[in-house]
Amino acid sequence: MPCRPEKKLAALFGDNLEKLSLQAKGELKQVSKAIGETAYCQIIAALELGKRLANQREADLSEGYKIRNSSDTLAYCRQHFMRLAREGKQEEFHVVLLDEKHKVIKSEQVTVGLLSQCLAHPREVFKPAIRESAVSIILVHNHPNGDPTPSQDDKIITKDLKKAAETLGIRILDHIIVSKDKTLSLLEEKLL
Repeated sequence: MPCRPEKKLAALFGDNLEKLSLQAKGELKQVSKAIGETAYCQIIAALELGKRLANQREADLSEGYKIRNSSDTLAYCRQHFMRLAREGKQEEFHVVLLDEKHKVIKSEQVTVGLLSQCLAHPREVFKPAIRESAVSIILVHNHPNGDPTPSQDDKIITKDLKKAAETLGIRILDHIIVSKDKTLSLLEEKLL
């Protein structure tokens, strides 16, 4: 009796669904000839739905998370933006909104940029903060290349956003850069 495609996939990828999600159609076709266009689309759709469910659960758990210091900020960002750090192919800029007691209201994606650059205009960054009446925010973006070292653009954008925040009366607590292996705080680096 021939081995079913799902058993072959399970045997090959085990619990590493992230590796499975990165496979191209041709690569999965090599695992089993039964994986054609339709099966490939179903596999990728199921994995994407699983990721979205995990993100939704993570977002539900993070609402109300209290930020007391830089350690809390880094821990929150490592957990909440783990998928972005590991799987992000382009730079994305997010903002974490906090209330007057520094509890997380929510986080929102502001922009998606290029492979190595993400432009964040103050208008887009502060729009969610104003809409949600956030008192303070945390800026977060990823470096898909794996190196969280702030670029010159990162430093300029942070400086410009800090100036805009002062005008609006919204406090920027930190600017975090997430990458595959490391999370960096511009506040701890004395760049904020």
